Amino acid sequence: MFKQEYRELSVFKDLSNNQLVEIEPFIHFRNYPQRSVIFEQGQTAEYFYILVNGFVEIIYKPYDGPELRVAHLSPGSLFGWSAALGRSHYTSAARAESDCETCCMSYQELQKICQNNPATGVILLSRFSGLIAERLSSTHDQVFNILIERMGIDREHSGVTT
Repeated sequence: MFKQEYRELSVFKDLSNNQLVEIEPFIHFRNYPQRSVIFEQGQTAEYFYILVNGFVEIIYKPYDGPELRVAHLSPGSLFGWSAALGRSHYTSAARAESDCETCCMSYQELQKICQNNPATGVILLSRFSGLIAERLSSTHDQVFNILIERMGIDREHSGVTT
């Protein structure tokens, strides 16, 4: 059912039908039930994911403290981008907050797309980088808010802005 829905995601929108047909063999569709682990922090980074439906939380566990929820993702979000960047391990964990539908791709598959059709590859890389940059900005604010809260600072009266 959601195989058609992924075409409406911003990362794939406006690609030609030929481009979509070309990349479809490299896209894997996966469902995750609510509260399931999609990947663990430290696990080998095989795939990066685009959330088609549902909600995902990104959890970071510092070695010397409790885990932190650093992002709440909605449809269209890119996650697991350690794999998209060619890194060996995920730096955080991803858990399904609700039943989720995702499409995913490996770094090697993304490389094949870029080699086979550089024009399509450049479009995808540009869109992926935009989603990563957007998430980094959002994550900064969430981590900052966690730190402010843990330090017991009353943000309203501190004069601090992000």
